[in-house]
Amino acid sequence: MKWYFLTREISKPKKQIDNLKPLNKVKHRANTTIIRRLINFIVIILVSVFVSWWASSSLETPAAYMLAILIAAALLWVTETIPLFATSLLIIGAQIIFLGNPGNWEILRSAGRETFPYRDFLDPLSDPIIILFLGGFILAKVGVIVGVDRYISSAVLKIFGHSAKKL
Repeated sequence: MKWYFLTREISKPKKQIDNLKPLNKVKHRANTTIIRRLINFIVIILVSVFVSWWASSSLETPAAYMLAILIAAALLWVTETIPLFATSLLIIGAQIIFLGNPGNWEILRSAGRETFPYRDFLDPLSDPIIILFLGGFILAKVGVIVGVDRYISSAVLKIFGHSAKKL
């Protein structure tokens, strides 16, 4: 049995076309997209700060902070202003800063309340199952980049053919 699926075919280089107009249009669109995302991010943060300020009259300070973090996270997820993984890291960071108050800042202190230890927010991330999933996702991404997924699928198709009964 020959292992053809382990060899990679090298394609001939294609002719490069020097056409700068489409490149300039793409660059202009990218700049406007970045500006639009930045404006969306600022608006979302301002909306969440306003909601926290508004809710602070009826809620305790940590609850008002958590409501603002929740609204900011929901709006960032729905609009995809920043990537989803960045949104999740932003949530954890905001919880550590606003609820944990690691620097003992006066502005974030609430009267008669103790701060939460930052480890309370990081403990769920250190669960072994989460680490296992993250490792699997990283290996899958590396496999796609390197092309292992194509090699494995071509090997399976060569062994079993294109028939669904054999799979």
